[in-house]
Amino acid sequence: MLLPTLTLTLLGVLALGFWVFASAPGRRENQAFAAFTWVAACWVANDLSFWGFQGLESDGVGWARRAFLIAIALQVVFLHFSWVFPTPRPIPWGRAGVSLAPLLGLVPLVVWGQPVAHAGFSDGAFSIGFTPWTFVIGGYVYLLFALARVVVIAKRRAEADDPELQRHLGVLLLSPLVTGLFTTVVIVALPLLGIYALLPYASLGILGGAVIHSHAALNLRFLKPASGLDELRLFPVTAKLALAVAGLWALTVVLVLGVVQLQQGGSLRDPVWQQAWALGLVAGSLPAMALILIAQKIVARPLQQVSEAALEVARGRTDVRVELGGGRDEVTLLAESFNAMVARLERDLQLQRETAQTLLRTERLAVAGSLAAGVAHEVNNPLAAISSLVQTAQQKTEDEQARKLLGDALGHMDRIATALKDLLTFARAPATPQRVDCRLREVVEATVGLLRYDTRFRAIDLQFEHDAELGPVSADPHQLQQVLLNLLLNARDAIETRRAAEPAAPATIAIRTAAHPEGQALAIADSGCGIPEADQARLGEPFFTTKPVGSGTGLGLTVCRDLLRMNDGRLRIESEPGQGTTVTAVFGSEETE
Repeated sequence: MLLPTLTLTLLGVLALGFWVFASAPGRRENQAFAAFTWVAACWVANDLSFWGFQGLESDGVGWARRAFLIAIALQVVFLHFSWVFPTPRPIPWGRAGVSLAPLLGLVPLVVWGQPVAHAGFSDGAFSIGFTPWTFVIGGYVYLLFALARVVVIAKRRAEADDPELQRHLGVLLLSPLVTGLFTTVVIVALPLLGIYALLPYASLGILGGAVIHSHAALNLRFLKPASGLDELRLFPVTAKLALAVAGLWALTVVLVLGVVQLQQGGSLRDPVWQQAWALGLVAGSLPAMALILIAQKIVARPLQQVSEAALEVARGRTDVRVELGGGRDEVTLLAESFNAMVARLERDLQLQRETAQTLLRTERLAVAGSLAAGVAHEVNNPLAAISSLVQTAQQKTEDEQARKLLGDALGHMDRIATALKDLLTFARAPATPQRVDCRLREVVEATVGLLRYDTRFRAIDLQFEHDAELGPVSADPHQLQQVLLNLLLNARDAIETRRAAEPAAPATIAIRTAAHPEGQALAIADSGCGIPEADQARLGEPFFTTKPVGSGTGLGLTVCRDLLRMNDGRLRIESEPGQGTTVTAVFGSEETE
């Protein structure tokens, strides 16, 4: 039973190291623990080569030398792990140098000196002879072990408020203690009494520690980084790959060795065949574990990153991205496609938010327009009555000064009535085009009449040049008026933006109607700030605006383009940054831009 026991112990310890390393290969604590388990596997391999393959090595001194060197390495790696777990911190190189300085003398003593007096078999019985150096080297090993435990105990006391970390550090204290007590009894206490029967099974102490750590990794997430997938209790791809590879590997080894044994003959009780099976299992396990690591690196871990990011997106986040290094393959393409999808989703959500805000503003404007129309009706009637009373008073008075003042009052009331009439006309404009023969000059004059109520236009030199020979165009005059009004308001804002930076800049808007090869053209040229070249390609894109946040909806030009298309018109924009913009509406052709 010794050979199968040591073989399974070796495979179990190797698997634990690969498992911990595969769960987070980039973390220092996982790397240190994997190194610790692999050094422990070297201890088991040393026992397996000596006790399981007796006859290959009859001198036990070499086995003892290797055992001392592995024991020292094991405690050095354990000390390093105690420094970097649970989170990597700077290693105290001063204390480390003092603690490890004796190695400069002890390692050569083990390699070239006499760590033991003798070790080996005599008449089928094993015996070992100790020297003072045996206890010096062994004492140093236990000193390193104690130092590592002191570090872990100090961390456990410092992290008293973290129950999960307390459990992890408790496992880290328990497992080496179980292993240390068992090996101390088997390889120190009993041999001092001349009892060597349990010495071949010293590696079972390491197996016990591996079982405790495996239990902690499964149930306490020991050395496993937190993931958003934990609560879903998935069966990881890495585990599926490991089971598949391990199963195929075991089946292959069993089939190959079984066929060879059947051909050669012999029984499993034969030590030679037991050794062959042990060598086959160990030799086959190493490439299988390496294959699992490779599959985990190139498939399982990238898929886990994509899955974690997808879970975050499902929870409402759109700022997550998956960053994968390496070459081009399907997994990289998946990550890039996922990033592109999330980026587009983020843009769509932002557009939806902007649309919602714009709709709210539009709704408020619509309500304000309805209220304004209602107010205009309510004001018109009292205004007409007041106008009648003033006219009556003007007729009855004989005082010229009073008649003049009443005349001025009537003039102001006429202005109010005209403004209300224009507002009602604009508010009543139908949404669907009511195309009639209309003249661009009349549309311009009606729009400019509306703008005379905007005080900000009083600081602008508004010029109008009309070609008297132009005939009518077939269009909805109310919709053309809306287009022209939007363009003039944009021109006003551009002028104010430029004058805020250049107070001496000109403030002019030139409106010009003229014949065009396609029909008629209405051009509005302003002396404003112009449009940056980078933004000119996006003009007319819904919700895109060059105005400051809150100053524009980004729908003005889009609405203008749509209204012009319904009236067989097109919009063309030419702009020079810092100099001004010319917007031309062309009518009379079915062609598109």
